[in-house]
Amino acid sequence: MKINRILSLAACAVFIPLMSSCLMDQKDVFEEDSAARMSSYLANVQNVLKANETWIMYYYPHQKQVYGGTVNFLSFTDKEVTTAGEVSNLVLGKTSSYTETSLYKLTADNGPVLSFDTRNSIIQYWGAPSGSGSKNTYGESGLYQGHRGDFEFIVISATKNEIVLKGKRTGSYAYMYPFEGDYAEYLDNIEEVKKSFVISKHTGTVGSVEVNGQISFEDRQLYFDYTDGKSQKEITAPFLFTDSGIRFYKPVTLGGQTVSGYTFDKTSFAFTATDGVNSSLQGVLPENWHAYEDFLGEFEFEYAKGKFDVTIEQGVYRKTLLVKGLNDKYDVVLDYNLNEGIVSLSAQKLATTDDGYDLWMLGWDSKAGYVSYLSTVGMNGTNGTTEEGKLKVTFSDNSAWKTYTAYGFLLRLIVKDQTPASGSNKGNASSSTYKSWWFAGATNHQVADIKSIVKK
Repeated sequence: MKINRILSLAACAVFIPLMSSCLMDQKDVFEEDSAARMSSYLANVQNVLKANETWIMYYYPHQKQVYGGTVNFLSFTDKEVTTAGEVSNLVLGKTSSYTETSLYKLTADNGPVLSFDTRNSIIQYWGAPSGSGSKNTYGESGLYQGHRGDFEFIVISATKNEIVLKGKRTGSYAYMYPFEGDYAEYLDNIEEVKKSFVISKHTGTVGSVEVNGQISFEDRQLYFDYTDGKSQKEITAPFLFTDSGIRFYKPVTLGGQTVSGYTFDKTSFAFTATDGVNSSLQGVLPENWHAYEDFLGEFEFEYAKGKFDVTIEQGVYRKTLLVKGLNDKYDVVLDYNLNEGIVSLSAQKLATTDDGYDLWMLGWDSKAGYVSYLSTVGMNGTNGTTEEGKLKVTFSDNSAWKTYTAYGFLLRLIVKDQTPASGSNKGNASSSTYKSWWFAGATNHQVADIKSIVKK
């Protein structure tokens, strides 16, 4: 065995130089070094970017696509990019025709990277940091991370018909396609789809499978619930709005069919699968659901001190409403739940008094005599109608206060810019000093037994 081992080692010693010699003589399959190849690839990507006058970009900002996607339009020159997008209407307060032009660059950073690294409110909105301590559009804290999006993208592939990008931070994919037409008209059509997209549930089929589920407008998620044998299963499909319906981040496959999106009928709430796929859904409204617009106008507000005329105006569209008329120094905010078509009234900061305290409206159990410092405690509205057929919303405790029941609210003074739960409570706004801050009809800080609002 010792002799065999020596012979084996000798054979290896002969083999290694021969192998090295072969490797030294092997011809490099690439005619250029890696840096030159990357430079050539980036030049080709730039040519592709410029090849089409306008690209439509389907973009999903979050690493888990938890708030769906959005549409951008991009036009490239040698150094600049001009952008338009849904962000203009969604958060910037601009019109669909609004554009911004900025610089872009293509770099090699462990791969080819398309970077939008100069100020551009549309494309950078999702990824650029903008301070900390506040919340973004979707309620997430910490804007030092932007809105969990990207402004740098790895170029996965680039042809004249499609560009595939991958967010450098999030790993979320974006897709770009040549666009012909009027981008502003396309964005206007998205806004029209969104206005009519008021359903919160659906039922229907995908191929041979019966499905139903929730639809979240705010988070832009559509859920497919179905039965597989004896098991209940669910597929979550993040989506963005197109000019005629919705498009999924990833296609959904069920019942032998693969659905990438649906057109949406704004009148019937019917969904028809794109590309001839055998699938249709029917949007469903909850019982007693009311549109945001139904809560606008002249109302009668009733609580323990009587009935008072108020005007309800738009706050943040489809999110909040402003009740005017209870005090000329502040408005009271109603929250609107699009999925349920209802309004609610929760603890909130109303104003800052003349002597520098924040005036808060805090949940109050008027029967037990306790006040809550939680901002979630309040009252939900239940929709109904009067004998004359007018909208009537009746308020009751929202069950956020586990121990007690909110029948109304107290007006309390809190140290400026502090939260009620911070221990900075300075007591009720009960003295004559604060009389001008009380609700209409009130004789003190108590807003007891809130009953209803009735539309006139």
